[in-house]
Amino acid sequence: WSGDLSDVISADAGVIAYIYPNAGPGDFDYIEFYGSLSAGLGPVDATLGVAYAPDQDSLGSTDNFYIYGDLGAGIPNTPISLSAHLGYTDGFLTFTNDSKAFDWSVGVDFALSDNLSIGAAYIGAEGDYAPGDYDFTDDAVVGTLSASF
Repeated sequence: WSGDLSDVISADAGVIAYIYPNAGPGDFDYIEFYGSLSAGLGPVDATLGVAYAPDQDSLGSTDNFYIYGDLGAGIPNTPISLSAHLGYTDGFLTFTNDSKAFDWSVGVDFALSDNLSIGAAYIGAEGDYAPGDYDFTDDAVVGTLSASF
């Protein structure tokens, strides 16, 4: 469900099922509940959200809790918008030894038209690197090209 609570605040709540039909042996499917509140004031938007995946076999018989905040702002009289994200997770879905981690991003988008934009973001996450394994938590710069129809 999603909807406006006032002229400024909106809410979103629901359930997501992650289903991996061709994942091979093992249990990888899980269910997650989520909710968020968003507010917009002029060119600035803010969102505070939470997600919870209860104890399930695919999560090592544990759970996962995630909380995040997002900020976005369009620079007035320009085609440029800025974004920032900070998240914290506690549970199975991390790459840390203590099952706690922060993730973050900062980005910029440039609107080429009403339905086409390009962007770039610097994205990172905490993680403990195991020698010989792929480092899943290397920071990265990600470029995007977005089109809406």
